[in-house]
Amino acid sequence: MTNVVRLRNGAAICALLAAAFMAAPASANIDGNLKIINAAHHDTSLPLRDMIREYNKQHAHDIHVGHHEIPLLPGPATKHLPATVADGIKGPGFLPGKVATTDLLNFDGLNDTNSDCSCAPPDTNGAVGATQYVQWVNSAFAIYNKTTGALISGPTAGNALWQGFAGRCQSNNNGDPIAQYDKVAGRWVMQQPVFSNPYKMCVAVSTTSDATGSYNRYEFDFANVFPDYPKLGVWPVYGNNAYFLSVRDFLNGQQFQGSQPCAMDRAAMLAGSAATMQCKLISGQDGVLPQDFDGTTLPPAGADELFANHTGTNKIQFWRMHVDFANPNNTTLSSATGVTVPSFSQAGNVPQKGTTTRLDALAGFTMYRLAYRNFGDHESIVATHSVSVNGRAAVRWYEFRTPSSPTLFQSGNVKNKTLHYWAGSIAMDKAGNMAVGYSTSSANDFPGINYSGRALSDNPGKMKKHAGGNTTNGTGSQTDGLTRWGDYSAMSVDPTDDCTMYYTTEYLKTTGSFNWSTKVNSFKFNNCT
Repeated sequence: MTNVVRLRNGAAICALLAAAFMAAPASANIDGNLKIINAAHHDTSLPLRDMIREYNKQHAHDIHVGHHEIPLLPGPATKHLPATVADGIKGPGFLPGKVATTDLLNFDGLNDTNSDCSCAPPDTNGAVGATQYVQWVNSAFAIYNKTTGALISGPTAGNALWQGFAGRCQSNNNGDPIAQYDKVAGRWVMQQPVFSNPYKMCVAVSTTSDATGSYNRYEFDFANVFPDYPKLGVWPVYGNNAYFLSVRDFLNGQQFQGSQPCAMDRAAMLAGSAATMQCKLISGQDGVLPQDFDGTTLPPAGADELFANHTGTNKIQFWRMHVDFANPNNTTLSSATGVTVPSFSQAGNVPQKGTTTRLDALAGFTMYRLAYRNFGDHESIVATHSVSVNGRAAVRWYEFRTPSSPTLFQSGNVKNKTLHYWAGSIAMDKAGNMAVGYSTSSANDFPGINYSGRALSDNPGKMKKHAGGNTTNGTGSQTDGLTRWGDYSAMSVDPTDDCTMYYTTEYLKTTGSFNWSTKVNSFKFNNCT
């Protein structure tokens, strides 16, 4: 979702190319609904640590103006529906006892001041890699030691990743970013769109597991279609090898068309060679999310990528995409398959302590990530979104199995009698334990951060409370009518031990607007060794 950051003046463009700047033909449409987007430019950068120094030198005297927020681009997922459907999951929200986890890190991430943003919401996301944790909040990212939480690099302006690349990726720093880690290749994948026509998608893939090193960089031209709210899924599958992407499609930045599932040529981007993106439109559908790989056991060869959203009542819809970069005529996107789930209503806006400003629960969206894992004897996909239970926002979660023909294995609500829970992100570790992080708030409580979880041996359909209560107890509410909150958060699993989970989202230290902070915390289930 769009955000406007501080205006900049006097930004210079310098040629810091580490490889030749490549040009490609314009995009083309074939077979009616398939769009092929060639990378308009690509190169291999200097090490990020060097680009940061050059960027900071050039932008030392930039002028920054004001605080900005743009309303969420209007589409079906932005509509807040009344709670007219009885929730289909009965009983208490939690199993007795506390979730058997050990808390590890809990450190401050970026905030509105040190990220040089003056924007809202922060679109907090991040991922854990071999030795580092990367957090990206709209206009800035930072790199941390994943073991100690010590700051390695940053905060750094997002477009510093494209220093020396020239063009719109270098000159624009608009937000809606994603920081991901390709666990199989040991590479970072960083992306953000350009918000003005002609619209772009800027993607950088690191050449090593070191986030401060060099990157293979790409600019994909979406022409007059704004690719809003991009979400990335890594799918390292023989015969369907791609970085899959979902975007909300707005013609000329205004007219909602639907969702576009897209595939980027992962093999080419890892090698730093010319790459293409292939997209197909799902007309009228919103809140669509790509499947993202966790773990060490690959999906079956040729396995389709899944995209999913919810219908707002009692179904999760799945689409299967198979891509052929050598012969695009073989690229396919299936029609939707609906899987019936317990009925639900979408959550309404969330109250906060000491203010009439209520926060957007983003109930129309399936929340990032749609996390996949292959356990050998079965494959699992976990998902979450916000629902209304007895007038309060709750986190609905699911585990689906048999991705080739998805079936619901279990589902539950993380709910509370007084607190609202929303803006979740979910993942599973290698032992089959599951955890979901989320925001918490009520008319008597400041927005905070918490997580819940369930061990594989727990009864199906229920989670347990985190022993520490809120991971972070907020000490302020968001005011002045600023309703947007988070837009997304991120739960990721350490690729080294495949057990430790890292969660990041926002909260406020003091009541106000455009003064958000973030936390990064990690924890581990005691039975995951």
